[in-house]
Amino acid sequence: MTETSLSAAIKRFIETTLGESAVILEHPAEGVFGDYSTNIAMTRAKAEKKNPREIASQLVEKMCQALKVNEMIEKIEVAGPGFINFYLQPEFLIKEAEAILDNQLYDRRLANYQKGKRYLLEHTSPEPTKTLHIGHFRNNFLGMSVSFILAKLGAGVTLDCINNDRGMKICKTMWGYLYFGHKTVIEKLGVKDYINKVKNYHLSDEELLAIAKDSRWTEKLAYWYGHQDEWYRPTDFSLTSDKFDNVLYSPASRAAELQPEINEQVQSILKAWEGEDDQIRALWRLIIQWSMEGYAKTYQRIESHHDKVWNESDFYKEGKAWVVKGLDTGVFKKLPDGAVLTNLESYHLPDTIVIKSNGTSMYLTQDLQLTSLKVSTFPADKYVWVVGNDQQLYLKQMFSVCEQLGIVDKEKLFHLNYGFINLKDGKMSSRYGGVINGDDLLDELKQRSAKIIETGEKSKTKANIEEVAEKVAVAACKFGFLRYDREKDITFDIDESLSLQGDSGPYVQYTYARCESVIKKSQLKDGSRPRLPDQISPEESQLLRLFYLFEEKIVQAGETYNPAVISGYLLEVARTFNEFYAKQKIIGSPQEAFRLFLTRTSAAILKTGLELLGITTLEEM
Repeated sequence: MTETSLSAAIKRFIETTLGESAVILEHPAEGVFGDYSTNIAMTRAKAEKKNPREIASQLVEKMCQALKVNEMIEKIEVAGPGFINFYLQPEFLIKEAEAILDNQLYDRRLANYQKGKRYLLEHTSPEPTKTLHIGHFRNNFLGMSVSFILAKLGAGVTLDCINNDRGMKICKTMWGYLYFGHKTVIEKLGVKDYINKVKNYHLSDEELLAIAKDSRWTEKLAYWYGHQDEWYRPTDFSLTSDKFDNVLYSPASRAAELQPEINEQVQSILKAWEGEDDQIRALWRLIIQWSMEGYAKTYQRIESHHDKVWNESDFYKEGKAWVVKGLDTGVFKKLPDGAVLTNLESYHLPDTIVIKSNGTSMYLTQDLQLTSLKVSTFPADKYVWVVGNDQQLYLKQMFSVCEQLGIVDKEKLFHLNYGFINLKDGKMSSRYGGVINGDDLLDELKQRSAKIIETGEKSKTKANIEEVAEKVAVAACKFGFLRYDREKDITFDIDESLSLQGDSGPYVQYTYARCESVIKKSQLKDGSRPRLPDQISPEESQLLRLFYLFEEKIVQAGETYNPAVISGYLLEVARTFNEFYAKQKIIGSPQEAFRLFLTRTSAAILKTGLELLGITTLEEM
């Protein structure tokens, strides 16, 4: 269990009263067994070979004598084979809820956990030849949410990414634009419905080869440089600019498979780029610009950002200096064929090639240089890479080599790994060729959200429906991705993600809107502390006993880099509040002030929790 200021205080009480050390506390599986539990009696019984319940009773009797001066604990009981359960004072639980309602006080309290710590967190670094697909979205949502959580705990967080803006794939996209973007040539060839065929990846092999048959790419480039108006632009295809790059890369890649000599042309483009040819660099800048503009629109839509973008083109040449240092210091070894290999035996890791026998650098050389730049530019306590599970071995190797070369202690480097994501909706998968673009998924969610809203709210205007549907769509997507433990592979279910009755973002949004509706309807506007009723219902007790856990869940999510801890807790709060709402009258009841207090606290938790997941709340739904 994650330690908080509350659990630490209870531990101190136990240790001081009983003379114990290293007490372990847990939360009982069911609320009827209290708020905290320890097995110290069973541990002591095993050592002393005595009955654990007998020892537990003796320990409880001793602690109960000290309870008169304890404001937190109401009672202590023995349960089961010898567990000791602690019940928190209702008055203390009220104070904890009050703290949550005091935003500034609660923020200061949370900020003590990681105050002064600094993080550099890398997330969402797609290749410019790709659009942001749902795998990138999982990376993005995870990285952004973790940054919000760490910042809430008082840490300073800088967000960065790497723009892989050079290499064969970029050059293949450039080649693809020269050939498949030249509209005057396409028109002369008479390819019917060309734009739709390219957008939907439906060009036939014959059509591909007819367009790609001219091998004089240098002449095409020179002609493009002076006649750019003869080439298609993203607007001609009614596509965002990053999608336009993607649909050009696809036919170029297929053409190269059908006609392998095209790869030689692409290699020549790469050499011209490395030689800083003016015309090639002009085409390259255009292709990269389109990708960045498209990404920017998507990032704005999902409320994401980077504080620093590293461009591979700025430092790729410098990576080989680390190879020279590694060979000089014995960190690397040269093989008989000229290839350079790591030496990671002391780290119990398999070795990996650094430089191929033909002199080609592997990505490791660039990552070593990038890590060096990160460390020198942004001094931090932790450098975090949000990267999929499939890169676990590589990053272990890279971190170890960084330590060997004296770049940084590998304990400062952390791989925030996550699993693959699939889509349950087979129709959508087939419609988009198996790889689902993130914006397309959001559009689908938005369309379905709008239909649900139109069915339930006839009074809303079209503009209002559009605005709410967009926020609900983003919430459904983010929550649907973040509610699972990050290391697990997941299957995203569109219908489930939009359900107002299940484990979804819109369900939590709806519960928050319900809380706000109750608060607005009440004539009691005084938000001061209510008197605790002589008797409270099981629903009220259950809700009240959830509130103090909020701090612990945020701390736990930060320690484990796992937003699923918060999403799971929000669902529990939402379900518990809705049970309370269904069974207990709030407005006009004798306990209105107390029940309104529970409602306000629930709303505050749901709002803050959703914000930590990067989700916007809605006052009305």
